Amino acid sequence: MRPLILSVLLLAAWSTGASAATRSFAPASFDRIEVTGPFTVDVRTGPAPSAHAIGSDKALDRLVVEVRGRTLLVSAKRDDWGNWIGLNGGDLGKVVVHVTTPALHAAALTGSGDLTVDRVRAPRFNLSLTGSGDVAIGALNSGRLDVSVTGSGNARVAGRAQKLRLALQGSGDIDAAKLAAADAEVNVAGSGDAVLNASRTATVSLMGSGDVRIGGKARCTVNKHGSGDVTCGG
Repeated sequence: MRPLILSVLLLAAWSTGASAATRSFAPASFDRIEVTGPFTVDVRTGPAPSAHAIGSDKALDRLVVEVRGRTLLVSAKRDDWGNWIGLNGGDLGKVVVHVTTPALHAAALTGSGDLTVDRVRAPRFNLSLTGSGDVAIGALNSGRLDVSVTGSGNARVAGRAQKLRLALQGSGDIDAAKLAAADAEVNVAGSGDAVLNASRTATVSLMGSGDVRIGGKARCTVNKHGSGDVTCGG
């Protein structure tokens, strides 16, 4: 499916009258990534850090891909957001950024973009989403996973984690149905839904109209205020 998605994105760039170009970057070592803006970013495990972006020349001229500390930052140039959201006559089209790194311990997305990570192996991993975008991890193996979603975006995670902590505020959704966890802590405020599995314990705090569905045989403790439902077991 990924080649098809990429083809659609490139077709969208051509349809705006902007020819597709590729630009390579040479980032220093990093084990965290932060994406800010409407970009599509695909992170894969590889032997060395690398990054390249596909989009129009005009868009790539306004793209920032750099490492600060241990974090790879993907964003627009400062004071240039109007060109990305259609203001100031801006029409930059889509930008797709492909990234490789030997290891990753945290990933964050702010805005309307898409961030996917193929696989993660780390003692602890933090996944954060703010806005209307989408984040996904294909295969995770971690001692502890923290997932935070604020806004209308969606997060999807698969794999294994001993401890799982989900924090959801707004109308977004968290799908951890394909994640095997032993112990889980879930906090939901708003209309968003969370789906997960827990084999040992699960603690749920729910405020609002959102629903929480927990599969597995966990012993559940529930604190609920609002019209939302909590389903534990099965």
